[in-house]
Amino acid sequence: MDAFDDLVALNLRVPYKMTQLCIPYLRRTKGNIVNVFGSPGRVRPGFLHFAMVRDALQRFTKAGALELVVEGIRMNAVRPGLTRTNILSNLNVTEDDMPQAYEKLAHTVPNNVIIEPEEVAKMILFVASDTSPNLNGANVVLDGAASGGV
Repeated sequence: MDAFDDLVALNLRVPYKMTQLCIPYLRRTKGNIVNVFGSPGRVRPGFLHFAMVRDALQRFTKAGALELVVEGIRMNAVRPGLTRTNILSNLNVTEDDMPQAYEKLAHTVPNNVIIEPEEVAKMILFVASDTSPNLNGANVVLDGAASGGV
């Protein structure tokens, strides 16, 4: 239960509290919030807690957008799929084995491409920009069509 509580604290309590703390500043600046969390995926045995958190964050983004729109604040989410990060090294994959591991992982998504962190950053910048002022409550999925069957 401790692992579940930690997951909820980090992935739900922190975004909620940060949003509450930022609202006074965002009211003055008419700024916006971009939540970043994993793309939608199939629910798999053993991942119930992750599915719960992911779905809660999606609803938080939509409900937050509805609540904050009257304040002139937008809230959206960017939801990257398989992204080149340090997660493999956290799983004890050696530096020498990384290219082969990522190549195998790339074949698990329809476009056979691992997303680069820079692409995620560009999408966050776009979503946060004034280019689309009516983009509000959106969950922008960036996953090479991996969630297309979900």
